[in-house]
Amino acid sequence: MKSIDDISYPDYSLIDMEYYTRPNPYAIRGIFIRPAYVLASRGCPGMCKFCVAPRLRPYFGTGRFRHEDRIIEEIKHLKDTYHIDGVYFLDDYFTCNPAAVTLLCHKLKPLDLLWGCSSRINVPEKLIKTMSESGCIQMDFGVERGSDQSLYDIGKYQTVRQIENTFRLCKKYKIRTFANMLVN
Repeated sequence: MKSIDDISYPDYSLIDMEYYTRPNPYAIRGIFIRPAYVLASRGCPGMCKFCVAPRLRPYFGTGRFRHEDRIIEEIKHLKDTYHIDGVYFLDDYFTCNPAAVTLLCHKLKPLDLLWGCSSRINVPEKLIKTMSESGCIQMDFGVERGSDQSLYDIGKYQTVRQIENTFRLCKKYKIRTFANMLVN
């Protein structure tokens, strides 16, 4: 299997980046910035019964993380060329490799950008603190349901207590939280 770093980032010159980076309140909700959306990883280790990720695992594994230098290279290009103010990481896998995210945070901090990400609920406090210090102001979580039994039934394998704890830690470090809920 090829390394994820062998895949180049998009050729942004082929699309109307003025349109996609115009100030809007959607990437970092409610804050008008010139955003860019970036993928730092691919895949997901989750076993959610409503998702395709577990079915793709035999072909692609649980996930692959891009090297932080490649991610920073892409973000610097977006900042220098398209004058972005912020980044939103779209990954399902983003916080699943705390060591990689920590390295990325140290390299993001000097860029002075606001950023946010999607995340699984089990994020260590030390990582939340590091993310906050590097400019992260928003985390979106796949909470999905409001009871332990319903979370177990859909394969989330997280508890309401874990969700509350992660939200409390994010609040402590001034990171806004959003709960994505599964509705049928």
